[in-house]
Amino acid sequence: MSELSRVFMSTESALKHEAVAHALERVGIVATVDSKKLDSGVSEQPLSIDETYLGAKNRHDALRSLNVETEYLATVESGLCRVQKDLGMYGCVVVILERTGDKPYVGFSIDIEYPVEVLDMVPSVYADVGVWIQEEHGTKEKDPYPYLTGGMLSRRETIETAAFNAAVQLKQRNI
Repeated sequence: MSELSRVFMSTESALKHEAVAHALERVGIVATVDSKKLDSGVSEQPLSIDETYLGAKNRHDALRSLNVETEYLATVESGLCRVQKDLGMYGCVVVILERTGDKPYVGFSIDIEYPVEVLDMVPSVYADVGVWIQEEHGTKEKDPYPYLTGGMLSRRETIETAAFNAAVQLKQRNI
């Protein structure tokens, strides 16, 4: 049985905790998660990969400054981004993961294109797409993916993909 590591995250979202813990487990790091909600310093719904990354970086810098005794630090920021001028807006996730005191590793995930009719309401009517799905469709989680993909994709999976992309780098570099 593996020794339990501790991860401290800059969010209190159970969904994000589960995604990061599972991504770490996939690379052989079994961890418990503790957290404190920290401000991103960007809009509630980041609208570019740059803004999404900046939000993650701001949260991660604030997380580091807490000087929490933990093996790992992790930050997740979700947003929307345009990957090319003639394409629509896609969901994107940035995860920053580090062994405390070591170099941080960044993982990205860009997933599905959001329908224009949803984007027309964010952020003008709803602060972000998570609030949109909760208020328009009565969901418990801030997860529009099952609705937009007929249940074939979840927000947890998109976050886990970005977290895994960071975790494999961390694991490989810390062998």
